[in-house]
Amino acid sequence: MKIAIAGHSGFIGTALINVLSNHEIVRINRSDLYSDKSILKDKLINSDIVINLAGAPISKRWNQKNKELIKRSRVLSTKNIVKSINSIENQSRPQMLIQASAIGIYDENGLHDESSINYGNNFLSEVVRLWESETEKLDETVERAVIRIGLVLDKDKGAIAKMEPLFQIGLGAILGSGKQKYPFIHIDDVTAGIMFIMENKLSGIINLTNPNSITNRKFSKEFAKALKRPLLFKIPEFVMNIIMGESSIIVTKGQNVVPNKLLNSGYIFKYDDIRKVFLSFYESN
Repeated sequence: MKIAIAGHSGFIGTALINVLSNHEIVRINRSDLYSDKSILKDKLINSDIVINLAGAPISKRWNQKNKELIKRSRVLSTKNIVKSINSIENQSRPQMLIQASAIGIYDENGLHDESSINYGNNFLSEVVRLWESETEKLDETVERAVIRIGLVLDKDKGAIAKMEPLFQIGLGAILGSGKQKYPFIHIDDVTAGIMFIMENKLSGIINLTNPNSITNRKFSKEFAKALKRPLLFKIPEFVMNIIMGESSIIVTKGQNVVPNKLLNSGYIFKYDDIRKVFLSFYESN
């Protein structure tokens, strides 16, 4: 298949391209998303599938400038991709759009499957709603899969790479109450999940997170155990608020999410337990 990918150089994009080696990959660069629309359209013509993973990192302090960048990088890029797909004649139009999204749309209460409409009331939830709403403008001839991704775990990138140095020297900590949910997913299950969605032509909202959600306390304890280090500290929520500002909700709040659509469609998670995740990273420890 011919697959066009926006966000190909990012965390998930890099891993995904590695498993799509048997397919023809069209790399949509950041400049393509905002420059002359004909450039983007030309890259999308005759693609079978478009995967949009574009978006600025959210793990930074949310001042006004960063908020605008976080929102614009998601909403405007998605808007331009959808408009470009819609402008392509039917015989040359992609068959499917797989659009990245986030579980941050949900609130902290209850259990959320794909039918949940209990959304949060914060900046992140607002961004996700705006982000997803752009995909609703997609021409009905194109399949639309919106993947709400959880906390992606990879030994060398993302959250693990940032936290490991502190845990290695015994300064790892439980964050906030420790009771907040940490809906994680191994990077290999992210890429395999996307492949599964492509192969089975799943559409609509799809939660892409582990079926066995855990708390921050459990996550921190298993992390320290995998590294054979003590877990001695707890950082109160108000301290995290001082350190990170409004963006502290990323680590002090959480959602209880289940990937029912994937499970009901027959997807089997390779890393369905946090211990399996850490064993895959540190099995030689």
